[in-house]
Amino acid sequence: MKKIITSFALALTSLCLSAEDLSFRGQTDKDPLLYKLGEEIVFRVTLVDKAKKSAPVKGRKLVWERTGDDGKKEKGEALSDEPLVVKTKIDIPGFVRVIVNVLDEKGKKVPGAFAQFDGNAGADVMNIEPSPRPANFDEVWDTAIAKMKSVPMKVRLERVASPDPAVVMSEFSVNLVPGEGPATGCVAWPAAAADGTLPIKVETPGYGYGRTYISKDNVLRKGGSIVLAITRYGEDPLGSEEYHMNLWTNVCFAFCWHNMTSTNANDQFKMVMRDLRALQFAKTLPQWDGKRIYVGGGSMGGYRSMGLAAFDKDVTSCSAHYSWMTDLAGYTKYKRLEGWLPRWTVELDYIDAVHFAPRITCPVDMLIGLSDYVCPPSGQMILYRLFRGPVTLKALQNAGHGIYYGVTCPTTSYKRGACDTGKVELVPEKKDSK
Repeated sequence: MKKIITSFALALTSLCLSAEDLSFRGQTDKDPLLYKLGEEIVFRVTLVDKAKKSAPVKGRKLVWERTGDDGKKEKGEALSDEPLVVKTKIDIPGFVRVIVNVLDEKGKKVPGAFAQFDGNAGADVMNIEPSPRPANFDEVWDTAIAKMKSVPMKVRLERVASPDPAVVMSEFSVNLVPGEGPATGCVAWPAAAADGTLPIKVETPGYGYGRTYISKDNVLRKGGSIVLAITRYGEDPLGSEEYHMNLWTNVCFAFCWHNMTSTNANDQFKMVMRDLRALQFAKTLPQWDGKRIYVGGGSMGGYRSMGLAAFDKDVTSCSAHYSWMTDLAGYTKYKRLEGWLPRWTVELDYIDAVHFAPRITCPVDMLIGLSDYVCPPSGQMILYRLFRGPVTLKALQNAGHGIYYGVTCPTTSYKRGACDTGKVELVPEKKDSK
């Protein structure tokens, strides 16, 4: 029996030593956002084994495919003995995408997101055009917001158990217009805070479901803040797991895909209105200093934060990471590479974040994945150009929707000041690697 166990242990050790953890290291020959129309774009990609300190792997078959906002496609294959070099170009403002996979001994793609390189680069990206902004865009939103504000607020604020006696935690609900459900969520602040001393930090959760959570550290950090966490649907923020699962699979099933041919009855319009009402309530709290309001979130939360910054001029900064619901007409009207977005209708121009952007004058912090085809990079570039306030941007190569694919995700950073004209140059701030 001892010999059998020893033999098994040796075999297992040998298997572990020979196991591969394949990934890629890759980037373009220059800044991926600064190519000119028709200029050669060069991707250089190396297959590596993370189980061997990311050493290059030789003798494996690689297959690659190039797509782009120009509709063109190319394919090729190579051995991994040398770094794979793919050369391409694009003649219209937009992006090219190069995906590289490694094949196993049966000629099938090695599965898993980390066994793939997904590289993107753009040419003349500051001239990617969105669908025209509706002439009555501001009127539609301003009228709806004015109508909501004309309805007196009826606030339910109920103290709930706090994770720390130094933090006051409450659940809130506030009415909107008759016939619409309330804005709901949780709010917290330091128990010892004096009136008129705290900024408001708004947390806007992304797509999904579950209980609303506020970290005590977020409340107490840097002298303390009022932290406002707003629900997605206007649901009970602290309901049971079963309650939230029922919402997700039944009551609110296919959230953000309802009433897509309505200007103001779709889920996104109503969600932004609830967010604005929740912030209107938060500004009545005596602890607010009357000056600072920070909003931020990722994905759908990034979209929501832009809605708050666009339609409440008291917002003083916005962090919009991997922002969803941007350039909704990009695929249908302009044949750009498609994202995980509703199929465009004329009415959706009213909820497209690129049309929020010209109303946003506060500083904006952006983080994007160039391989994010939930929220394609073309739409992110339109946002960058159209924001009216100062903007910082970090763009990650070979990174998707909040996920890093490769062993490295080279990062390019950009920064610009306020701009009222919409004529913006993309100027690198620095370049480093992650």
